[in-house]
Amino acid sequence: MMKKNHLLLLFFCTACAGSKPHGNAADLQSWVGAWRGVAIIENSQQPVTEWFLQLTVQNGRLSGRISSADGEFAQAIIKDIELTGYELKFTFSFETNRGLQATQRHVAVRQGHKLLSLFSGREGGHAFRGRWEARYEP
Repeated sequence: MMKKNHLLLLFFCTACAGSKPHGNAADLQSWVGAWRGVAIIENSQQPVTEWFLQLTVQNGRLSGRISSADGEFAQAIIKDIELTGYELKFTFSFETNRGLQATQRHVAVRQGHKLLSLFSGREGGHAFRGRWEARYEP
């Protein structure tokens, strides 16, 4: 009987130890949808380009993909998502057109149907930073 109780306890602990939700359903739904806007990388020779972020809710958590109009990254999965009120943090990684690995870390603030994201990252061994201003597209 003792073994059976330990197995049940182990089962319930693992079953309940899944990922925690980011917030209540109403807060999450206010982020869901398509966000589109121009990204500017500071001190870069690259022209400005449009980025697209698609956010959804899965199992009580935000998830999403991001892509760029210039094809630098396509449908990259966003990770390490943190949501606190009107602030969203996330990262994503991709291989650049030059064959280098790049990672970006975003800290975005939402104001109604606008999103302002300050980001930083690394491409190969070089650091960069910039901003992305997007609008919600229902």
